[in-house]
Amino acid sequence: MRKLTFGNVLSGVAQLSGLDRDNLSTNEFKRIRDLADARLALAWESGEWPDTLLVEKRRFRSLWDSTTTYALNAEIYYVTEDKYYQSLADSNTGNVPTDKSKWADAGESPSGDTWESGKAYALGDTIKYTTDGEHYWCILSHTSSSSVTPTSSSYWTKLIAFDRYIAYEQTGETKIGEFLALHKKDPRNLSANKEYSYKLTGLGAHVVSGITQAWVKGRKQRPELSGDTYSSTSTYSSGDQVYYNGNFYDSNASVAVSESPTSAASKWDIVQVPYIFQGYLIRGAYADYLRATGNNELATQADADAEAMLIIESDKLLRQQGQVKRLNVFSY
Repeated sequence: MRKLTFGNVLSGVAQLSGLDRDNLSTNEFKRIRDLADARLALAWESGEWPDTLLVEKRRFRSLWDSTTTYALNAEIYYVTEDKYYQSLADSNTGNVPTDKSKWADAGESPSGDTWESGKAYALGDTIKYTTDGEHYWCILSHTSSSSVTPTSSSYWTKLIAFDRYIAYEQTGETKIGEFLALHKKDPRNLSANKEYSYKLTGLGAHVVSGITQAWVKGRKQRPELSGDTYSSTSTYSSGDQVYYNGNFYDSNASVAVSESPTSAASKWDIVQVPYIFQGYLIRGAYADYLRATGNNELATQADADAEAMLIIESDKLLRQQGQVKRLNVFSY
């Protein structure tokens, strides 16, 4: 993806607004930044721009990793078995998911016969305990009794219902801002492709079908422009954003004094904004700047100029690649 340099947007808006682009005040910088961020939000969802979309195979939980320490009830996907599992213990490290003393099969509706006293249970047996209505997994073979019931943690672990959803944010994956479709196979390569039904919640896309993975077509999470100018005398926490040498950067670790995006590059990630939005951001932010200063008539014309920039970019893609399905241009 070709990325824009925000310094060019800043200079463009300043020049149109009659400001000294080389000597912007802190307040003017923040105003233009915030106006551009609002315009970016509109542009991001105005069409199915290739630079804003993702098509990726996703699973409902992270892949099992032998070096990761899992907590009780943590859920993972095990490639070898093409199945999901629930951790049966805290500090669960290096135990393969087929180890029934450490992992249980994950399922939406745990099942099992009613627990009985005086019965021999083997590792991996599942039962329903009528006292609390819950299902349990046997982690140690034994003979049950009135004192060794499913609530005895040395012998049993409660099963939790598996929620089959793809989260908006998954470790090591591109963050999803919006789900557009879920498919059985890569939708880029096949015209005939099963599409899965799903329900959206605050967690992500919940799949109705009993599947282990799906291809997601979605819109990437929009980058936000919120950082102030970098200060070499300040420290920053992971997730903080700064503006430095014409671009915004997000910190991915704790940043000490004088650790700039140049001198400590590994601690900073550049905020990537598609170049195709540059003309729209300049003219759109300028229109909003005019509106904020009471020049509504000029703002209306600037709005039209901004919309024209998006239409030009859309026409380019339609002509060259046929990739944009629709264009919804928003104005105030």
